[in-house]
Amino acid sequence: MDASSASVVLALPSQPCQYVMEALGDVPLRVAYERLAGMVRMLGEDVQAMALHNAYAIDMPAPDTLTRRGERIAGIRGLSIDTIELYERNMIDRLALRLVHAELPVGS
Repeated sequence: MDASSASVVLALPSQPCQYVMEALGDVPLRVAYERLAGMVRMLGEDVQAMALHNAYAIDMPAPDTLTRRGERIAGIRGLSIDTIELYERNMIDRLALRLVHAELPVGS
């Protein structure tokens, strides 16, 4: 993901994104993105973690829309889009706990 994509993920005009930015610290946007991406990577590689990885377009050089990415992973895994969305929400909850407890990846 490039810097402009990172700004979409992290700088949306919503209160939850404001909280994410506050939890990641007073750092440049690129550093905040790398911290968030590192935290998502730390969630593992099971299908639920990959759903969140996919939703945030982590390590995707040319991400498509969120809807298309969700449909693609659902098709690859043989799951419904509703299941993928449930997995995303479950992993967002786990990610939020890491943010609250400041469990940043090594090197951040």
